[in-house]
Amino acid sequence: MAKGLVDTVHSVLSHTRDGCLRLPGATSKEPLKGGLRAGMPDNMDRDIDGQYHHCLTLWMFALNRLSLATDEPH
Repeated sequence: MAKGLVDTVHSVLSHTRDGCLRLPGATSKEPLKGGLRAGMPDNMDRDIDGQYHHCLTLWMFALNRLSLATDEPH
């Protein structure tokens, strides 16, 4: 289940908020090459997406725990 969650998060957050396009630099072979979308839309209907340190730190911690639990380094 944890691997499925990681795949889902990477799939959703490697696309624009509307889900229509991959983030710039991402490809189907390397979906994370464009980074992960983070942030919240503001009141002006614009995304204020960015990769925030605390979000990335928590996600890297979760990925590390999955790696340790599954004994898979990637």
